[in-house]
Amino acid sequence: ASAGDEGTIEMLAGEIPISIAVELGRKTVPVSLIRSLQEHDVIVLDQSIHEPLRIRVEGAVKMSGLPGRSDDRQLIKIVSMSDD
Repeated sequence: ASAGDEGTIEMLAGEIPISIAVELGRKTVPVSLIRSLQEHDVIVLDQSIHEPLRIRVEGAVKMSGLPGRSDDRQLIKIVSMSDD
């Protein structure tokens, strides 16, 4: 591939949409609990409210951040990047 082709490929790759998800926390529970859940029930997660949240990119943890808001929208402020 020529240098021009590589630049075009890199430019196009920069436009590919990827999935980002912010993980609020985790909890392992028995199936019986899941079956019995109702509206307004509460599940306590493993994540402390004082720790940054895990940010997953295409399923892999790549960053961590702090939750916030902008007007009526939720946001996540990046506080650290993964080394891998």
